[in-house]
Amino acid sequence: MNMLMIGDINPVYDGSDRRYGFAQVTSNTLKEQNQVFKGSGGISQENCNQGFCPAFLDLETGSIYLSRFADGRPAPMHMLDGLPQEVVTQRTAEGKVKAVKPSLAAGFVRQGQFYTRQQAATVMAGCVTQQDNMPSLHLTETSKDVGPSGSV
Repeated sequence: MNMLMIGDINPVYDGSDRRYGFAQVTSNTLKEQNQVFKGSGGISQENCNQGFCPAFLDLETGSIYLSRFADGRPAPMHMLDGLPQEVVTQRTAEGKVKAVKPSLAAGFVRQGQFYTRQQAATVMAGCVTQQDNMPSLHLTETSKDVGPSGSV
């Protein structure tokens, strides 16, 4: 799994998705978010054609994790099973991820920037262009490649 890090910027959360950014992310909260943002461009199915890739931002550490399946393949939607062990807080008896750290927020990476669901929806609505001054986190990819189970 590629891990992206914020370069020389402290993550500043704009609060637009506060309910989801600080609630413990589970598969149920991801489904709920999809219902809330359906039709707005803030879900994977509606923004992937514009270069948005589902990802998670750890607001505590600034780490960005691209969404992946458990086997490490890139996922076209937000998937918990591909996240590294250090962000997993609960697993089912079968080993599937049940919950992750409360500091994880679902969003997207596009052209090296992380967007919250609300920011992605705003871009998709055409209200903001790439050149406009919109709060987002600029990323640089690290050379560390973390496997789906957290192994290097």
